[in-house]
Amino acid sequence: MVELTSLWLPILVSAAAIFFLSFLMWMVLPHHHKDHGALKDEDGLMSALRAQGVKPGLYAFPHCAGSAQMKDPEWMKKRDAGPSGFLNVCPARAWNLGAALGKWFILLIVICTTVAYAGTIALPAGAAYMTVFRLTGTCLLLAFCSNIISDCIWKSHPARPVLMHVFDGLVYALVAGGIFGWLWPEASLAL
Repeated sequence: MVELTSLWLPILVSAAAIFFLSFLMWMVLPHHHKDHGALKDEDGLMSALRAQGVKPGLYAFPHCAGSAQMKDPEWMKKRDAGPSGFLNVCPARAWNLGAALGKWFILLIVICTTVAYAGTIALPAGAAYMTVFRLTGTCLLLAFCSNIISDCIWKSHPARPVLMHVFDGLVYALVAGGIFGWLWPEASLAL
C-alpha cells in the first residue's frame, strides 16, 4: 500500500509543472488570445451596469425565477428576442494577479493531492510507470476538462475556447501523469 504522505514529491512537482505550463499556455502561446471578444460599446455597457448599481455576482438574462416562469409568454418573448446570456460581474479590483495565481496554485495542490489519493487506493508501490500514468492522467484529465465542457453544454460557451481549454487540460494531464509515473514510490520504499 502507498501512503499519501509518500507522494508529496509528485504532488508538488506536478502542481509546479502545471502552474508553469499554464503560464506558457496563457501568456506566451497565442491559442487563448481570441477566447474573449470585445463589445462595440464597452464603455456604454459598463456605464449602464454602473447606473443600475449591479453588484458583483452571477446573472442570467432574461432571468428565470423557476420552471413555471419558463412557460410565461412574456419571458418566452424576451428569450426568443434575445440576446440571452450569463454575466459574471467581478468586484472593481478583481484583477489581482498575485492573489489569483496563489489561489490557482492552491487549487493545483488540491487536485494533485486528490489524484494522488485515488492512486493510493488503486495502485500498489512499485506499480509500472504506464499503469500510474494512465490512472493519474485520466483523473487529471477529468479534473481539468469536465467543468469547461459542462459550461459549453449549459452556458453555450463557444466551441473554440472550449477546445483550447480541453487542449490545455490534456497537456496538463499528460505532463502531470508522467510525473506521477516517474516519481511513484518503489515497492521497497513504501514499507
